[in-house]
Amino acid sequence: MLTIAICDDEALHRQNTMNVLLRHAAAYDPVLREFESPATLLAAIEKERYAPEIAFLDIQMEENGIALAQTINRRCPSCAVIFLTSYLNFATEVYETKHVYFILKEQLEERVDAALARALQQMRDEKVLVYRSGSSLGTIPAREILYLERVLRQTRIMTMKGEVWSKEEPAKLLQGAVGERFVRCHQSYWVNLEKAKVWNRAEFTLEDGTRIPISRTYRSEAQALFFKHLGRRL
Repeated sequence: MLTIAICDDEALHRQNTMNVLLRHAAAYDPVLREFESPATLLAAIEKERYAPEIAFLDIQMEENGIALAQTINRRCPSCAVIFLTSYLNFATEVYETKHVYFILKEQLEERVDAALARALQQMRDEKVLVYRSGSSLGTIPAREILYLERVLRQTRIMTMKGEVWSKEEPAKLLQGAVGERFVRCHQSYWVNLEKAKVWNRAEFTLEDGTRIPISRTYRSEAQALFFKHLGRRL
């Protein structure tokens, strides 16, 4: 599941963006939400704790889209911003914000796939695990993950809220910056070092009390990375 916000003060453009995303983002099981102004989007973020993973923002609205992006950068720092515009004269102003793509509205259909791919890459770089489960794509902040376990041909992603399953291998799931938090300690286990509270030769004890075995093959690396990470936290 991928949460996507669309903010544009012109209803026809909002609907067109919605239709394009329904076609091109279908594999990601998108949850799309429309906003007619920056004020309504910010109200949802502040009052409902709405946290879009991707935001498609029109630049030229009565309330400036650049200013909206800057606010989103502060309040939803992991949100990937994609700008939409009908005019190239705003192109230089977008560099005042953190964003992943800039699309002319007339080119949306042909550019949206690349924009979505860039947004997903940012999520990985921002330490968000991106996984595929069946035909759906989902994301989990690395800080919420306890460990990964490979079970036959599936990977169990154990979080503080429960478990998620994916057919993707841990090595693929942990690509990018998100993998920096994890250490392989066993043929079947990858532990989030942020959640590892106690290490001994045989196992890690995680903050929720879960015990994860450490095999002889991975013991030296697991020990070294655990104490290196512990030193950073002290």
